[in-house]
Amino acid sequence: MIESFHFNSFAKLNLQLIVQGFRNEYHLLRMINTEIDLPDKIRGEFDLDVKKGKIIVETIPDLKIPMTKNLVYKALKAYFDLIEFTPYFKITIKKSIPTGTGLGGGSSNAAYTILFLHSLFPVMAPANLIEFGASIGADVPFFIKGGVSQVLGKGNILKPFKVNLKKYHFVLVIPKFRLSTTDVYHEFDRLKLPFDTSSIEVNEWMPLRNDLYVPAQNLEPQLSKVIMDIRKTRPIDVSMTGSGSACFGIFDNLLSAQSACTILRGKYSKVLLAHAKETKNL
Repeated sequence: MIESFHFNSFAKLNLQLIVQGFRNEYHLLRMINTEIDLPDKIRGEFDLDVKKGKIIVETIPDLKIPMTKNLVYKALKAYFDLIEFTPYFKITIKKSIPTGTGLGGGSSNAAYTILFLHSLFPVMAPANLIEFGASIGADVPFFIKGGVSQVLGKGNILKPFKVNLKKYHFVLVIPKFRLSTTDVYHEFDRLKLPFDTSSIEVNEWMPLRNDLYVPAQNLEPQLSKVIMDIRKTRPIDVSMTGSGSACFGIFDNLLSAQSACTILRGKYSKVLLAHAKETKNL
């Protein structure tokens, strides 16, 4: 019998992204991430009749990548391989989180799909979902946990971050240009930027920071104008998320954040007001 489902998956902001080293072909990071209330909408259907076993993943708009390269497809395939059972499973992702912006949309889609699969087939302990997610993509473990977290290493080590972000408002500018994560990290390496190997416990508000901003701005000089335009609206602080291209300012006053949105919408076609989401209870 065919059953339908729907759920949302949410974007993230990197409040801090610090590059600490490089090992086994991966950059080692120390990050503070928060989910925000910018969702992709996911719907689909499944049939547990194994004779109809097939995985179909679609995106709206079409991302123009092979289906097997989509992280959601990889998550579905890996989960069904784990349980040694492939049902008919069709999933459609209506994208609101743009690709190439550092907002983590693909990883979020995969993580929320894993959580849905776990609700259907709870074959592993919740803690093991983090490890499983890490096998799909570096940002997937964070989205499985969700909310606000310190994220270490390759993205697979999560620690609590004890700061209440409910009183803050994030003004997000998504410029028309996009950046490739691979290209930005290659530029970081080419510039031979130093690693920050300090090890500190973060349990309070710290300034926004992103070590990938310099290489990203080197690849796309317009980033500096985006940052400058946000800074002119007088936020508490301003930064880029992930490897770009999205940038954001943080405000502690809603009217100021709304005013900043109005000003920035005169210059950019996509400006959003967003808020932090709470951590999931796994």
